[in-house]
Amino acid sequence: MVGQDPSASPAGGALENANPLIYRRQGERPVTAREEDDELPDAIDDREIFDILI
Repeated sequence: MVGQDPSASPAGGALENANPLIYRRQGERPVTAREEDDELPDAIDDREIFDILI
């Protein structure tokens, strides 16, 4: 496109995050016998949310 600033478009301009933070994956979370027991109430923790989503 003639007359447009190339940095204004996402495809031809500056990066949104040129230096992102990258974290190492922790691995699989071990499942305990207490978590498998459906009769016991358990709180939902942060990692469990990601286990469900991914």
